[in-house]
Amino acid sequence: MTTTSSKSLAWSHGVVSVEALGGMLGPTLFVLADGRQIAPFHIAPWFEGDQASDQPGILQRLRGEWPCVPFGAASNRAAQGGWSASNSTLEPDPYPHGYGSNHNWHWLTAPKTELALAIAYPAEHPISRLERRVQPVPGQAAIDFELAVHVRRDCTLPIGLHPVFRLPAEPGAVELDITARAGATFPGEVDPSSIFAPGQIAEDWHALVLNDGTILDPGAVPLSPAHRGFAAIAGCRRPCRFAQPHRKLPGPPRLERR
Repeated sequence: MTTTSSKSLAWSHGVVSVEALGGMLGPTLFVLADGRQIAPFHIAPWFEGDQASDQPGILQRLRGEWPCVPFGAASNRAAQGGWSASNSTLEPDPYPHGYGSNHNWHWLTAPKTELALAIAYPAEHPISRLERRVQPVPGQAAIDFELAVHVRRDCTLPIGLHPVFRLPAEPGAVELDITARAGATFPGEVDPSSIFAPGQIAEDWHALVLNDGTILDPGAVPLSPAHRGFAAIAGCRRPCRFAQPHRKLPGPPRLERR
């Protein structure tokens, strides 16, 4: 049976599309109250052609937002510093961000006001099935998401919702407006190019230490090309927003030596 690769839905305040591959949100346009049209989600530049055909499914048509079950890469983590060892009840999933991020979902019958799709996991996986619903909010430039996770047996797994946003090219042109409890970095090597010192738990998430001892505010995005890394912001309180800074930043986020 052939699976329709994508479906779109229009409402009073925009258009949303969803991909079968990964259940990813595709190109999405919001019409704001003042008439401005906003397309906030990133679409990987290789979306046309076969440039990424040899890559995992998650990268082949990378875009928008999608559910990651389980979230993360395939590895077990030993205890380090104040961090405990990983406590997953599953052997490492062979797919980055889980099976559902890398395979085609199938479409479900749904009302005309929403898009719905599902994916069945392999028989040996503790997750049996994911169901996802994407529903524009009537009369608003907003979308509601619903994710149902069905399990075969009890398990402890990380779950993530993974938006990727379209940002200006200029480093530090946008600020993350988030009230949070702490910032953290993974207690081990994630990527050899990561600039953040591992194993941090910082009360001020705007001040994370880099490998060279300097301090960086990861809230001024995008980071410069020389600043690549992975950091988590814990205990976030709604809303989480992007904001234009009150003054134009002269360049990349400022570094300070501790």
